[in-house]
Amino acid sequence: MLRIKILKRVARNPTAFIHQRSVSMITVSTKKDYVNDSDKIKKNYVAVVGSGPAGYYTALKLLENKDIFGVDIFEKMPVPFGLVRYGVAPDHPEVKDERVRFFGNIGVGKDKDICVEDLKNLYHAVVLSYGAETSRNLNIPGEEGIIIQDSTSKQEKRIGGVYRARDFVNYYNGYPEAQTKFPVDFLSGSKNKKVAIFGMGNVSLDVARILLKDPESLATTDISKNALEMLHQSKVSHVDIIARRGPLNIAFTTKEVRELLKLPNVKLDMDKRDIMDSLNNEISQQELKSNRPLGRMLGVITKYLDSQVAKSPAERVSDTLADVDKRTKTWALKFMLSPKRITFPNSDPNQNPLDFSQSIELEKNAFVGAPTLRSRPVGTNQFINLDYNIAFQSIGYKSIGISGVPFNSKKNIIPNVSGRVIEYTEEKGEGQILPGLYVSGWIKTGPTGILANTMYDSFDTASAIIKDLDLGLLEKEHVFDRKVLIDQRLKALGVFDKCVDYNMYLKINESELETGRELGKASEKISSIDEMLRVARS
Repeated sequence: MLRIKILKRVARNPTAFIHQRSVSMITVSTKKDYVNDSDKIKKNYVAVVGSGPAGYYTALKLLENKDIFGVDIFEKMPVPFGLVRYGVAPDHPEVKDERVRFFGNIGVGKDKDICVEDLKNLYHAVVLSYGAETSRNLNIPGEEGIIIQDSTSKQEKRIGGVYRARDFVNYYNGYPEAQTKFPVDFLSGSKNKKVAIFGMGNVSLDVARILLKDPESLATTDISKNALEMLHQSKVSHVDIIARRGPLNIAFTTKEVRELLKLPNVKLDMDKRDIMDSLNNEISQQELKSNRPLGRMLGVITKYLDSQVAKSPAERVSDTLADVDKRTKTWALKFMLSPKRITFPNSDPNQNPLDFSQSIELEKNAFVGAPTLRSRPVGTNQFINLDYNIAFQSIGYKSIGISGVPFNSKKNIIPNVSGRVIEYTEEKGEGQILPGLYVSGWIKTGPTGILANTMYDSFDTASAIIKDLDLGLLEKEHVFDRKVLIDQRLKALGVFDKCVDYNMYLKINESELETGRELGKASEKISSIDEMLRVARS
C-alpha cells in the first residue's frame, strides 16, 4: 500500500510540524484495483493531478469522508512526493488507505497521456495540485550569460548570467530534469569565487548553506553523487544574499538562519548597522512588535553580529589571521539593491572559463518615508558595480496553465473560490464555477507560505469537494460500477501500460536505498528517468 505518510498529528499540532520541517505523504494502494465496490453506498471517485504536498494533503482530508470510494493520483514523474523528495527533508510517518492509487509517469494535459476533460468525464471531482513549475526572471540585460567555446572540448558552453536557485536545489537533490543544467566543474577554478544570490527567502539561504558547508558533512545525506563531487571541487569562499528591500522584508525562518550561523568555519561578515539603521524609527519598531517571528529572526542575526565584534585592534588582527588559517568562508546580507544589468568585461576567450567573473550593476533603492512590511522601494538613480563569479536568483516561483482550464496569467494561478475553479465570462462580467474542477496548493494561491499553509489550504479544497458532494452538485450519470468505467478508459488510453504504480515505485526506492548503503549514505537518488523506468519494470 502506498502509505500516505500524512500526519494526523500535524493537523493536531501544526506548530510542531513547522519547526520539524516535516511533511506528510499518503500511502497508496500497491494494487491497480480498488477495494470491492458495493451498490449499497455512495461511490464517489476523485482524481488528483500532482503528488506533492498539496495533492497528498487534499487526499488525506478527502479520505476522512466515507463516501469517497477512491482517489487516483496522477504524477508526471515516475516517483511521488514532489517537493518532499526534491526540496524538503521530511520524516516519514505512515497512514494506510487502500482507496488511493498512484499513477506515476503520466502526464496530464493536451497532447499528453490523458487530458483534463477525460478526467472530468470519469471522476466526480478533479483536483489540480501540480504547483509552481518554473521561476520568475530578473528580466535584465545579461541575465542569460554568454556563450563561449570551451578550449578543451571545443564545444559551446554558457558562462555567467544568473541561474535559477530552484534549478540548483533540484540539481543537488537529484531531480532528473536539472542534471544537465550544471557541469560538475561549475564551482571549480584556480581562484576563490564570490557568489551573489538575489532574493531573501529560505531557498536562497538553503543554497548559501550548501555552497558554504563542508562537503564532508553532506557525505552521508541523500545529496546526489554528482553534486557532492561538485562541492568537493568548489572554490566558493563568499556568498552575498541581496534584496531590493530592507530587513523588515526578510523571509527567512529563524531555524534556517540559526543553522547557517552555526556552520563551522563559516562567518556572517557584515556591519550590524546595515540592519539597525533602517529599524531605528517608531514605525519599524511597531512592525517588529506585531511580527514576533521576524523580530526573533532579526534578533538572532544581530546577537551573532554583536558576538563577533572584537574588543581591540589586536583582537581584530588575531581574528583575521585565524580566519585565514582556517580558510573561513563568509556570507553577508545586502539590502536596498536592485540588479539592473550584467556585463562581461573579462570575457577573454583565452581565459580559463572556470575563473570567469562578471560585473553586476546594482541600483541603490530607498523608501519614501519610514519602511513598513508593505513599503515598496524606489530607485535613487545611484549605481554600484560588484564583481561575482556566479549568480543565482530566487525571487519567486510561478505556475503555468494547463490546456482546457482557465488561467490568470497576471497572478499565475487558476482562478478559484475556496478551491472551486471559476471561469470569467465577458458577457456576465463575473466568474462562473466549473462543477467538478478544483485546485489546491500553489496553483491555487500562488507560491506563498510554508508547508503548514499548504496543508490548511489543501484541507480547505477537500472540504469544498465534500460539501459539494453532500449538496448533490457533483452527480454523475449512474453506472453499475464507476470504477470499471474509469479503468476501462484508462486502459484504452494506455495509462495502465505506461504508468509506474506504487509497487513499482517501491523498487525504485529500494534501489536508491541499496545504492546509498553501498556509498555509506542515506540513499542515492536515481537522477535519470530512463533508469527509474528500467528499475521499476525489472
